[in-house]
Amino acid sequence: LEARLPLPKTPTAEHSHWYLHADDEAKTLVLVVRGSSRALDCLVDSCFRPVRWQTAHGGAWTHGGAADLASAILRDVGGSEKLRGLLQLGGRCAGYALLLTGHSLG
Repeated sequence: LEARLPLPKTPTAEHSHWYLHADDEAKTLVLVVRGSSRALDCLVDSCFRPVRWQTAHGGAWTHGGAADLASAILRDVGGSEKLRGLLQLGGRCAGYALLLTGHSLG
């Protein structure tokens, strides 16, 4: 459905590579996040900066780098509104499950 692919020499905060795929056979909307792939990513991974991540159900403490990238991905994908629109009744993927997957901090 949509993707953000690697761009050379981009800042880490803008280095969120992801792929959104509708698996019609499995009735699953899949958001795949690429994990660490370069030295700068590893630096961000190792500099743990705890931040509070807010959700509809409260919040939790998480890795600051992961939270920054998750926020960037939500902006790229159009926020949760776009995902909700795809999954709701009448949407392209109505009735589908949502699968989030990735590796490393992905």
